[in-house]
Amino acid sequence: MFLLVLCGSVVIVFFYLVYKSIHIIEENEQAIVTRFGRFKRVLKPGMNFILPLMDKIAFKEGLQERVLDIPPQTVITKDNISIKVDAIIYWEIFDVYRVYYDVDDLMDSLANLVKTMLRSKIGNLELQETYSSREEINSKLINQLSAVTSKWGVRVTLVEIQDIIVPEELQKSLQQQQEAASRKRATLEDIEAITLSVKELLKIIEENPEEGSEILRFMLARQYMNVNEKISKSDNTKILFMDPKVMTEALSNLLEEDVRGME
Repeated sequence: MFLLVLCGSVVIVFFYLVYKSIHIIEENEQAIVTRFGRFKRVLKPGMNFILPLMDKIAFKEGLQERVLDIPPQTVITKDNISIKVDAIIYWEIFDVYRVYYDVDDLMDSLANLVKTMLRSKIGNLELQETYSSREEINSKLINQLSAVTSKWGVRVTLVEIQDIIVPEELQKSLQQQQEAASRKRATLEDIEAITLSVKELLKIIEENPEEGSEILRFMLARQYMNVNEKISKSDNTKILFMDPKVMTEALSNLLEEDVRGME
């Protein structure tokens, strides 16, 4: 009876040790095996065997690409403007040995590294440059991050600055500057158009005074109508109407004197 119990116990222990020695590693995974606390080997995807009671799966991690979202960070630009910048990075593990032995807390270390480099990069740029150079910033951040994270067994595949948030008062000021710049460009375009029209009109008057005077009378009448239309839209404006016929006759007399002078 004792022998039967002993044999049964041996069989149970045997199957238990066999069960504990078999480890299945999934695709896109790697695991680290330690023996009595010291590194032994890295397990690859598939069926793997270890020595029970001696070997231990100390670390197992996937190799698929992951996303780390960096919350908005306060950054001071080169022109001393405080803004908030948030970013997102895509990364993947390519060496579980380095991840386990060369960095203490991978996620925390990676997040702190991104924040530090983001502040450093944005801090060397003026506010306008942060908008116009976003792609360049992303590219340089990838190179700088990869130079450090490769020592941890991590590869950074993409860095994307999602948003640049400026204070509300500054945003209004920038909007006013853009509107002022737009009005200035429109004014310059109007001046160029008027200058070109005047040159063409002078050329016509020089070649054909009668035709030129007719064009001037037409332009004056049209301008008179436009001004009256704009004034009529105001509720608090006192309107003084002038007889366009009188104005046209006065201009005609002036043109006739100029024509006679040219002759």
